[in-house]
Amino acid sequence: MINEPIDSLLLDAFDRPFTFHLRAAAVPPEMRPQWRVAMLTLILARCRQHRASWKQLHLYNWAIRNSRARDTLRAVATGERDPERVVVRFDPALAPAVDLARGAGLVEWKDGRLLVLTPQGEEMASVVEKTGVFAEELSFLESMRAHMTQAFADRVLGGAT
Repeated sequence: MINEPIDSLLLDAFDRPFTFHLRAAAVPPEMRPQWRVAMLTLILARCRQHRASWKQLHLYNWAIRNSRARDTLRAVATGERDPERVVVRFDPALAPAVDLARGAGLVEWKDGRLLVLTPQGEEMASVVEKTGVFAEELSFLESMRAHMTQAFADRVLGGAT
C-alpha cells in the first residue's frame, strides 16, 4: 500500500527542474585493464622462464601498486622484515586481467598452474619497457628479480602452491 503523505512529500521535493552534467571521473591507473595487462607482462618478463604461479602473481601485483608495498617486500627480501608480519592484499581484479591477457594471446597456462608469457607477451613487455612510463615499477622488479621465485612467494604468503 502506498503511503500517500510520504510519497507526496517526496514528489514535491523532487518536483524541481534539474539537469545532469557529464563530468570526467578519475579512474586510478591500477583499475584500468590496459595498466593491469601491461603490468602482468612486465611481472612475467622478470620471473624465471617468464612464468609464475598465482601466488607469485598476487604477491608482485600487490607490491608493484605503491611505494609502501614495494618497500615492504624489499625489506622482506633483504631480511630487514619478518615475512610473517606482512599483510599482502589479494586483488580480485587480477583474474580478469589474466583472462584479458590470455584472450589477447599474451599469456597461456602451462599444466594448469603456471602462467607463461607467450612470444607476443614478450614483445608487448619489451614495447612497454621502452616507453619509460613504468620506470619506477621496472626498477622495483629489476631489484627483486633474484627473489621472484616460488620459494620466496611461499615464504611471504605461507603454504604450498
